[in-house]
Amino acid sequence: MRVLAVTTSTSAQGVCLRRPDAPDAIVRLDYKRGEPRQLTRAIWQLLEDAGYVPADLDLLVCDVGPGSFTGLRLGLATVRAMAWAAAVPAVGVGSLEAMLAETPAAAEGPWLAVLPSRRGVIYAGLGDAAGCWRTAEVALIDLGPWCLEGAQPLAAPVGLVGPAAALEAAAAALPGELIYRQRPGPTIEWICALGMAIADRGLQDPSAALQPRYLAVSEAERAARLLPAGAGPKSPPTP
Repeated sequence: MRVLAVTTSTSAQGVCLRRPDAPDAIVRLDYKRGEPRQLTRAIWQLLEDAGYVPADLDLLVCDVGPGSFTGLRLGLATVRAMAWAAAVPAVGVGSLEAMLAETPAAAEGPWLAVLPSRRGVIYAGLGDAAGCWRTAEVALIDLGPWCLEGAQPLAAPVGLVGPAAALEAAAAALPGELIYRQRPGPTIEWICALGMAIADRGLQDPSAALQPRYLAVSEAERAARLLPAGAGPKSPPTP
């Protein structure tokens, strides 16, 4: 299977071309200030070096976040356009799920993948190498109770994976001894591998999964929650 994967949700940005007859071709991106040319240039360079055009691909994979708002929009817009223009199926992979997939399977207990959101808040994904149980945007003061919610897991996480700042903030909010794995974000290799696994499961409409996971609540939604019941925008005065 010839697969092109893209991740742009964090600083660990890159493009991977996976093919059966050669090693993975990977470009790591130094993405700054929403500059789109690096991404498209890297994609076309990989395809050209392999002697491919987009229609030669069997699958497109894109990181759908959570993560950088601008980065997510860039990656998704690029992959959607390629999928539509070349009639190639595409699937989305969550950034937190990919980070958890890289955690040691032998660890006894769940892991917590974390990414920075806004001040005092992180994106959190709880699970293990076998899968992600739940994700949310969580206030640091609520992180401990959130990890213990529901029937699974029955214990606090044993490990943390994520970038340094988010790791430090999450560790301060959680009790007990923890294993740490510092990682700026999901690696492109795991985004590619998980995308292929999703496609292998026979999604009816893989392109439908290319929706950004904006776990953060918008300012408009926050404001709406503060309105009293029945309140809403006032009608303009009748002239």
